[in-house]
Amino acid sequence: MSQLLQSTSKENKEFLILIWDLHPDASVTISEMVKSCGYQTATVKDVKNNIWRQINFDVVLLDIGHARPIDLDTGRMIKSLQPQIKLIATSAYLGESTPLHAEFIDRFLAKPFTLNALRAALEKVTGLS
Repeated sequence: MSQLLQSTSKENKEFLILIWDLHPDASVTISEMVKSCGYQTATVKDVKNNIWRQINFDVVLLDIGHARPIDLDTGRMIKSLQPQIKLIATSAYLGESTPLHAEFIDRFLAKPFTLNALRAALEKVTGLS
């Protein structure tokens, strides 16, 4: 549980967003961006961490990097076990192997993304748009 950094900020939105990125600086930045949109956040850096099974997250932002099999398998597993979770995949590596329309991805954000793009994706998957 030591890898979980949970925010205590609660604004007008009751959604809990999990940020799953291998790059600690990216996790912190994305978490701050999400919090500035009024959402609660938690971050985790290890895809083997099963915190998403212990806490009811509404949305997972999952860095799929170079479409690494472990990240793609993690996304599929999350959606198969908890289909109500919305999954926003992020990646700085766009290419033919990037599964932009994989069956488990609800939205895709190419890094670097703007606060407006992140806000729009979150509003779309949470139904607040």
